[in-house]
Amino acid sequence: MSSSFLQYFNIEKMGRFPNGADALLTARMGVYSKLAAVQQSKGGTVYVISAYGKPKKYVLWEAFTIDEVTKQDDQFVVSGPGRVLLPPAELSGKEFDKFKAACAHFIGFRKIDDLPYTATLKKTADANSGAKLGPACEAFCDELVAAFPKMGDAYFYRAHTRQHLGNAAGAKADYEQATKLGTNFAEEARAFLANPTAASNTSAASNTSAPNGIAASVVAKGVFAGKAPAGVPVGVWQGVLLRRGPEEFRQSVLKAYGGKCAVSGADAEAALEVALIDPDGPNEPSNALLLRADLRTLFDLNLLRVHPRTRKVVLAESVMKGTYARLWARPLRAPASKDAAPNFAALEKRWSAK
Repeated sequence: MSSSFLQYFNIEKMGRFPNGADALLTARMGVYSKLAAVQQSKGGTVYVISAYGKPKKYVLWEAFTIDEVTKQDDQFVVSGPGRVLLPPAELSGKEFDKFKAACAHFIGFRKIDDLPYTATLKKTADANSGAKLGPACEAFCDELVAAFPKMGDAYFYRAHTRQHLGNAAGAKADYEQATKLGTNFAEEARAFLANPTAASNTSAASNTSAPNGIAASVVAKGVFAGKAPAGVPVGVWQGVLLRRGPEEFRQSVLKAYGGKCAVSGADAEAALEVALIDPDGPNEPSNALLLRADLRTLFDLNLLRVHPRTRKVVLAESVMKGTYARLWARPLRAPASKDAAPNFAALEKRWSAK
C-alpha cells in the first residue's frame, strides 16, 4: 500500500503561491524535504495544505503522486503528476484541529499514514478529481486577492482563471494590476496583454506537457530566478531570492538609485535589497528604499528610521553605540528621478508607527 505525506505551504513566508505560471491548472508539482527517508517515497501521495486570510482559512490546495526524487545539495525534491483542487477545499472542525496539532501545526514534510484525518484528505481530493475550472475557482481567487491585495501573483492567479473562463476584460485588468504590483510571472502577463488571443490559445496546452525535470516543475518560476551561483546551496539561494522579492521590481529600484545603497552608498548589487517604506503600500520605487542587506534588516525592525522631513537617518538606542553609530543623521541619497523619491506620506506613516 502506498504511503501518504503532508506538506504545508506557508504563503506569507514564501511570498508566493504553491504553483507556477499555470496557476490552478498546474499538472505537475513537487516539494522539498531534508529527510533521507523520502528516497523510499515513490508511489506515495503528497497532500499540500495552505492557509490565507485573517483568521486563517486552511485549504487542501493540491495532491500529487511521487514519481521522482532528486537530490539537490542538502535536500531532496519529490515531484510528480497531480492536480490543484478546483477550487482548493476548506479544512476545518475539531478533527482537523486535532490533525494540525498532531502534525506539530504543520512543520515540515511528514508521513501521515497513522493519522485518521488522512482518510478525509484522500476523500476530499478524490471527490474533487472531476472538477473543472469554473466560477467557484474565480471566487477562490477573489479571496486570494482580498487576503493578499499587494501581491501581484494573487491578481495573476485570478487573471489566469478569468482568461480560461473567457472573461478577457477581467483578465486584462488583473494582468495589468499584477504587472504593476510586481509578479513572478510578468512575462506571461505581458504576453497576454500584448496578444490576448495567442495567449489563450497556447496556455491551455502547457498543462499536458510531459514531465521535463525539476527546472520546469518543482523549481518553478517564482521560486528561483535562474540557477544558483556556483558553490551556493540551492536552499541558501532560495532564501536570498525570497527576501529580495520580485526581481523586476528590485531592478527598477536599483536603476532609480544608480545601484547604490540609499544610506551607505554601497554598490555591490548582490548585497542590495529593497525595503518597502509602507509595508502595506504598493511595489513602487517611491514606496521603497534601496538598502544594503544589513541596513534593510535594521530598517525592517525599525532600528533604523528616516525622518520624513529632514530625510536623515535616526537610530534606535540599541544600535547607537556600535559600528552603526556613524550613520546617525546621515541624509538619504536621492534617486535620479523625482518620481522615485521617497513618498512623504509613507515616510511619515513609518515614522509614526509604534
